[in-house]
Amino acid sequence: MVPAFVVLLDRLPLTANGKIDKRALPVPHAGPGTGGRAPRTALERTLCDAFTEALGLSSAVSIDDNFFDLGGHSLLAARLTNRLCSALNLSLTLRDVFRHPTPAQLAAHLDAWSARAATTPEPRRARPTLRRRTDQERITS
Repeated sequence: MVPAFVVLLDRLPLTANGKIDKRALPVPHAGPGTGGRAPRTALERTLCDAFTEALGLSSAVSIDDNFFDLGGHSLLAARLTNRLCSALNLSLTLRDVFRHPTPAQLAAHLDAWSARAATTPEPRRARPTLRRRTDQERITS
């Protein structure tokens, strides 16, 4: 039970009865962090745009802004992965977004993954494909 937002107030608004007036409390606003770095590559720009669109933010996300600190959750992460898979034509999982929650971390992960995929040959199958045995093969074995 960790709060998602903390809003500092000089004084809590009170009702006529002396109770906290919940309707008069300000609405917490999740905005991008201040002083973040701008995207350096086209991949980081694409990731920042996808983060901004998935979170429904009006201002752009920097490459150091954490997806979950900006109000993201698992359902929005699923939308983000779906959007990125179609935009970048790659296979991305929810686990990737949870492990690499900033555009900079995710871009580094995708760059490392594509470099590994380019240098690693196609993996060999551990065993031949399964096929149905004929009656003759069943009798002799």
